Amino acid sequence: HKDHPNILRARLPAHEIEAVIEKAVRSEIKNLIAITSSEVLTHVLKKHRDIPTYDLVRTCVKRIIVRHDTLIIKLEGDNFAKLVEQHLNVSVNGCADGFEITVPYQTKRGRDGAIVIQSDRRDMFDMPSADLKHLIQGIVWRDEHFAGAHISDIARREDCSSRRIRNAIMNSFDTRLAA
Repeated sequence: HKDHPNILRARLPAHEIEAVIEKAVRSEIKNLIAITSSEVLTHVLKKHRDIPTYDLVRTCVKRIIVRHDTLIIKLEGDNFAKLVEQHLNVSVNGCADGFEITVPYQTKRGRDGAIVIQSDRRDMFDMPSADLKHLIQGIVWRDEHFAGAHISDIARREDCSSRRIRNAIMNSFDTRLAA
């Protein structure tokens, strides 16, 4: 219940931050194991989703430092070989010593007011076509508005509400910042 500056979040949603941590740990599986053979490595990389998230994180994550724009995840690979043997039925000779990874993330408010955590920047052209269409409309309407057109005039021309125009313009800023 302490006061925090407006740009810093006092709390983050557990499910969202856990998903970011899981994704980061799974992306480092190749670095967690000491390579015994390419067949074993290929098998582990192909089947690593069979290792339960709870076990993976509990076994491999030593510490997480949460900063306002990055997570520093300290990994320890000591028991990872046991996990691989238990869940994937493969023997791994050894695991990497402790190391850390830095995961950048951004927080923003979703449409419903919930905090959304984005760990990686996605290409704006990988979005569904309807979302891409709305993004382009927002950019076009934003440019028209900045050139002097009133939002109400744009809304009248497009036969929609001023609120829709404003939301599309604001969403075009959010998407450009995230891209």
